Amino acid sequence: SVEDILSAARERGEAPLLVVCDEISDPHNLGAIIRTAECVGAHGVIIPKRRSAGLTAVVDKTSAGALEHMAVARVPNLAAAIETLKKNGLWIYGTAAEGANELWKTDLTGPACIVIGSEGTGISRLVREKCDFLVSIPLRGQISSLNASAAAAVLLLAFSGPLGRLIYHSDDAGQYIRLLAPLVPVMYLDTVTDGCLRGLGQQTRCM
Repeated sequence: SVEDILSAARERGEAPLLVVCDEISDPHNLGAIIRTAECVGAHGVIIPKRRSAGLTAVVDKTSAGALEHMAVARVPNLAAAIETLKKNGLWIYGTAAEGANELWKTDLTGPACIVIGSEGTGISRLVREKCDFLVSIPLRGQISSLNASAAAAVLLLAFSGPLGRLIYHSDDAGQYIRLLAPLVPVMYLDTVTDGCLRGLGQQTRCM
């Protein structure tokens, strides 16, 4: 349950980091989101009981085993679940291409819940109204949005602490660097591995 996820975060002495998946119908996207959430140390994922991919074998396979380690709460009403999170001190960050808060200029500290909208229509109206912030990811190309699991990955990496540490301690560091280099201003990063993405104004970047 949502309460169990929050209790687990308290037992670990950590600020809660959760993901709400608002009607994610593609099991591959849901599995990928669960995988990323587990990789960055998020405490749980919340999905609706209806109008959502279930916890199927495809989701389990796509998560690469992360489903076995990630708490997933299925709730009858996402808006009510979000209200519970807010009462427990979490800030709610919805993702939206038209969001007024650019990701790299948004305060990402403290207890947080990231809301990822459906592949076709984004975040539903009732859930959107519960969000404290609508966050946009700056993009440079001709395509105006990332798919749900890619957007979740970018936000989870940003919310889970100094982004550089997560990237450079990963076995897939090169993959993350290639994915995020066009999206992440080098000013945001604070470390360097093999000369890549030094940041803090030093403007080092490699592929």
